[in-house]
Amino acid sequence: MNESKLSPEHDRKDMSIVIMDLQDRLLSSIQKKDDLIKANKILIQASVLLELSLIITEQVPEKLGRTISGLYKDDEGFPLIEKATFSGFGSSAFSEILENRQTKQIVLAGIETPICIYQTAMDAISSGYLVTILEDCVGARRELDANRCLTQLVHSGASVIPMETFLFEQLRSSNHPRFRDVSALIRSRN
Repeated sequence: MNESKLSPEHDRKDMSIVIMDLQDRLLSSIQKKDDLIKANKILIQASVLLELSLIITEQVPEKLGRTISGLYKDDEGFPLIEKATFSGFGSSAFSEILENRQTKQIVLAGIETPICIYQTAMDAISSGYLVTILEDCVGARRELDANRCLTQLVHSGASVIPMETFLFEQLRSSNHPRFRDVSALIRSRN
């Protein structure tokens, strides 16, 4: 798969991490959902430590429920976008946040890979964003479908990398002031 397109000159302020639709009703049929939830919790905690911008989306929460409890602290103040479309770009609030933040790169996590992740990534690519998908932070009902979609996304220009690779890319060095904290979070996953 493609190597990451993040570069040293790429400013973290230009990046938004989007965690899509981690809601109980949707998670109930996702393969390896416990591992997926744990990976996304680590991603969120590390993102807070590294002061990375996050957005949380919810697919029709009035029907499918809210984001699972315990994923993040309510006082962390991430924008929460409710959407009815599968792509985040179907929500004007989503697009406005990206525009207001002057986002150039979108990092995707959540569910479901062949639907919301895929459509959001394709819309982002066609709109000129750099797209990175954290392969261990996305999930699907059918692994075969997810793998085919990730392969197609790579061919379309997205990068697909593990969360650990992404986080260490943000740290850049063991001299980073948050290196030990982020490393401990990653080790807690084993």
